[in-house]
Amino acid sequence: MKLNEQQIKELHYRINSKQIQYTEVRDEVLDHYQTALELEQERPFEDVLAELDKTFTITYCKEVAENYIKELRSEYPFLIKRKFLEMFEWRRLPLTLIIFSLGLSVPYLLPDPKKLVHLTNAFILLMFSIESLMIEYSYPKKSFKHHYRTVDDPPRLARLQSRSLRGWGIFPAVTAIFLMIPLFVIYLGNLEEGFAAYLFTPPYIYSICFLTGVMVLFQIANFEVSRDRMKPFVR
Repeated sequence: MKLNEQQIKELHYRINSKQIQYTEVRDEVLDHYQTALELEQERPFEDVLAELDKTFTITYCKEVAENYIKELRSEYPFLIKRKFLEMFEWRRLPLTLIIFSLGLSVPYLLPDPKKLVHLTNAFILLMFSIESLMIEYSYPKKSFKHHYRTVDDPPRLARLQSRSLRGWGIFPAVTAIFLMIPLFVIYLGNLEEGFAAYLFTPPYIYSICFLTGVMVLFQIANFEVSRDRMKPFVR
């Protein structure tokens, strides 16, 4: 059967009522419903929906969502390691060298430690935001419109919620923490003496720029891992 606009809207409301929290799972269930309905030539719309609901119960959809996020989290450390190390292969090495070269040149452009650290942290936060937007944008969009009831929260992308702090997954978080330390030093320490004086003079100042370059590589790897994530398995 060919679905009209009202039937598509009703179908979306039906899927929303199952309280599926991840966009990927919701879209996969929605795709199963729509495919089954479009292939049906004899039975009415409501009968096919009722039969599908017997399989795609709230409990089953919740189980699929939980299994999906677990699988994403379990594969993340391996994938982030592979993508990060790919940045040092010959085909991508020029980009990596450019990133580090730009990072290490920043102290010459901004000799003031306060401006340098504020710019570094602002850049990292901006990069996080841009990456999230790019993942949202790169997620395959369906040709049909999504209808959400005002009482329902739209699902979230599981690929943005599944970054595990295990194995190699801990390194992006550790790198970000190290980059935040100079920010606290600026406000709590005296830049003219002690630890702060060493931290913001060569060669130590270059470690901040080097870590910024590492963080950029991790964000590129994070984006590619999230972009290429597997689809949820729905029987």
